Amino acid sequence: MSDPLANWGFWIILTIQIAGILATGLARLGEGSSWQTCCQRLYFASLALVGLVTVVGIGCNPGYWMASGTTLSIMIVSAVFDRGGLDKAVVW
Repeated sequence: MSDPLANWGFWIILTIQIAGILATGLARLGEGSSWQTCCQRLYFASLALVGLVTVVGIGCNPGYWMASGTTLSIMIVSAVFDRGGLDKAVVW
């Protein structure tokens, strides 16, 4: 029989990861709008939360920290990736 607390932990971590990915999308979509500051603050708060879950997950279960670490990496790369240069790319 599975431990109910472990099951709750899984769903909480999954919810935090989904919220982190959604906050990253909102931060990208909010660029240049009146919601930009709010979206960026939400992104940084969720980035810190996913980072905290990753660190806590190291002591709990390997699957927890690996999934959270992957989400953290996706969030960082998605926020930093600049699509502006692709429009001005030189085609040979």
